[in-house]
Amino acid sequence: MNAGCLKQMIDVNDELAGIVVALLQVADKSVSCYSIVRLGNITSKLVEVCGIVTQS
Repeated sequence: MNAGCLKQMIDVNDELAGIVVALLQVADKSVSCYSIVRLGNITSKLVEVCGIVTQS
């Protein structure tokens, strides 16, 4: 059985001791409802966030 999202995030935080966030890809028409991230390095398990624009 695969670990749930929160369990995976806790495991990554324990391993890297950094900030961990979950990301969700949304349709273009829904982008205005969410914050947007600029992605950096991508591995099979992790994605680096290089920038973020939050919604007010």
